[in-house]
Amino acid sequence: MSHPFNISSELFSRLIPFHLVVTTEGRITHGGQILKNVCSERIVGARFDEFFELVRQPERNFEDVKKNDREIFVIECRKSGIQMKGCFYAMEPDQAFLFCGAPVVNRLEDLSRFGITFSDLPSHDQTIDYLFLLQISQNALRESKKMAQELKQRDEEEKKGLAKFPSESPYPILRISKDGVVLYSNRVGQECLAHWNSAVGQPLQGPLRGALVTAAKAHQIQHLEVPCKNGIFSVDLVPIEGADYINAYGRDITQQKQAEKELREAEHRFRSLLETAPDAMVIVNREGQIVLVNARTEQVFGYERAELLGKNLGMLLPARFGAQHEKHVAGFFEHTVQRAMGAGRELYGLKKDGTEIPLEISLSPLETPEGVLLVTSTIRDISARKQLERQYFQVQKMDAMGQLAGGIAHDFNNMLAIIVMYTESLMEASAEPAVQKNTQGIRDVTERAAALTRQLLVFSKRQIANPIVIDLNQLVEGLTKMMRRLVGEDILIAENLKPHLESVRIDPSQMEQVILNLVVNARDAMPSGGRLGIETKNIRIHRLPEDNEDLKPGTYVALVVSDTGTGIPASLKSRIFEPFFTTKERGSGLGLATVFGIVKLAGGSISVDSEVGKGTVFTIYLPAISDAPTVLTSVETTIERLDGHETILVAEDEPQIRKMMVRLLSRHGYTVLEAGNGSEALDIMSERKEGVDLVVTDVVMPLVSGPEFVSKIKENQKSRFGVVFLSGYSGGHLEKSGLVTEGAFFLAKPFSSKTLLIKVREALETSAKPG
Repeated sequence: MSHPFNISSELFSRLIPFHLVVTTEGRITHGGQILKNVCSERIVGARFDEFFELVRQPERNFEDVKKNDREIFVIECRKSGIQMKGCFYAMEPDQAFLFCGAPVVNRLEDLSRFGITFSDLPSHDQTIDYLFLLQISQNALRESKKMAQELKQRDEEEKKGLAKFPSESPYPILRISKDGVVLYSNRVGQECLAHWNSAVGQPLQGPLRGALVTAAKAHQIQHLEVPCKNGIFSVDLVPIEGADYINAYGRDITQQKQAEKELREAEHRFRSLLETAPDAMVIVNREGQIVLVNARTEQVFGYERAELLGKNLGMLLPARFGAQHEKHVAGFFEHTVQRAMGAGRELYGLKKDGTEIPLEISLSPLETPEGVLLVTSTIRDISARKQLERQYFQVQKMDAMGQLAGGIAHDFNNMLAIIVMYTESLMEASAEPAVQKNTQGIRDVTERAAALTRQLLVFSKRQIANPIVIDLNQLVEGLTKMMRRLVGEDILIAENLKPHLESVRIDPSQMEQVILNLVVNARDAMPSGGRLGIETKNIRIHRLPEDNEDLKPGTYVALVVSDTGTGIPASLKSRIFEPFFTTKERGSGLGLATVFGIVKLAGGSISVDSEVGKGTVFTIYLPAISDAPTVLTSVETTIERLDGHETILVAEDEPQIRKMMVRLLSRHGYTVLEAGNGSEALDIMSERKEGVDLVVTDVVMPLVSGPEFVSKIKENQKSRFGVVFLSGYSGGHLEKSGLVTEGAFFLAKPFSSKTLLIKVREALETSAKPG
């Protein structure tokens, strides 16, 4: 551009950075460097009113400029809001107007908020001086050769890189020729050049070189971030119009970058914690709209993240809880009191598929750096906990019923023992057929009652078990004939007994009871016939199954009993092992409860899979044992006589049972001492100088129990003696005493006279053996 002042365009732009040249049609042909920068776009060629407007006299427009040039005007940059005060001067040869002005600010440094650096510009006073000169001496300035010469000389100095940048600037300032030679550097810039292995007067090295070439070719400002002075600097490479050099302005952003890094790391940690949290995390605003969720939220509710963001939190709750929860959240915003974690409200959530799940929700306030208050909802799916609570209550109920059943069975067995012994006395006293027939009927009913109490004891886990290592295949094969008689001809029994089966430790008679109970249940479920499957196999469990928490990792022997019967409704599956619960018209409700008790007593587990109309599958898991199976022999075949002459102490708190035992043993030649409880038994033994050969005692007695007084007798009596424990139920006391492992024998009530005599003889002969 050729100005009327005979000054080069570049120098004029440097001297008067706030100037414009506008044609009479209102188009901008030239502009000062600062004006072009603050407009953020190329303004050359654009209309004046696109970027600027006249202010303070709103009724004026650009037409007024044509009529009132040289009058003071104020214009405002639409892009940045900067206001400039100056004059328009007519340029008749060019049919244009020249605007020269200065910013309307108290201090020129105030413009730094617009990102403008004035370290290399004339001061505010100098700018006003230029405006004053232009205003009063336009013609004189135009014709002044001296001024033109001075300005030309300064222009040449600029081109040669001799312009003086403020050396005291804390930021690097460089001037670089377009061919890459460093022309000038302030002190801080020299430190950066040394870091880049470069210097003034040498070709530029380092990270700026590539951007320098781009800036020179494209004639556009290039911005980049580079290392300098052990930090990070933001550098702008600014091509100068009409010059063959490029200015570089740097700014230390090390702390800013460190803050950004720390912010990113903090955000990453927050995201990591959020995404790996075991609970669902939902953040909502005051309007209840979801603004952030984590991965667990998607898993709990079945929604994709995009389906939740921006939606109301109420979509995750059943309709009956929506209004209540909105009120709760609104109140939380009012008070913003943080709730303690773990003290949340329990309610139900609504999944995408429409199912409801129990939840625990805790609310916490969250304030953003911008001051926006949000609420974080920590949502825990407590389905598993509720299931465990139900199971715990079920166990408590079963345990309470078991205690009741065990107590009843114990007392009932005592009465049955009396009935059995009196019945045997009647049979011995009279040989009349009618008496024998009636008493045998009483015995049969008594045995059935005893079998029922045994089932109660198994359920209550109070039955004395005699577990041994057995081969389950041999036991099943031994029951095959009996099973065929039980199920009838219209049911096919399909056995699949895997060879090389591991051994298990369980009471054989109890295991037989388990199998027969399951077989009878299967038969009753197939009134029109069907298929009964019995399978054994080894199973290795590597991890805890989700559907059976009783199974720990290890090797098990599985017994699978299946049928093709009517099946069990889903609503009843959780109750089938409850005592006295039955779906049969004539059933005691103790069959499966007995099975459950025996399996648990053996350290195993049982599961059921059933579907109405498709049958039922029971699977029993027993821990595998590496020991060889034991071969059993009948006690009765080893005992040759029932009489004896030894001294026996009988301790029993039930008088009728005690009297009958004393009479029976005395009749068979034994010397019998009797005590009504453990305390009396201790008194008797303390008064006797000689010991006894055998102690027959009830386990549970008032004052001193059977195991307790036997233990005390063993401490005082030096000679060996045998022990037979009697009980109407198991022997929690017997097992805790440790006497089971010391050769003591056990006899469950009710028992026959012959069974008592055999057990007494066996105990005496065992205790008499040396060792």
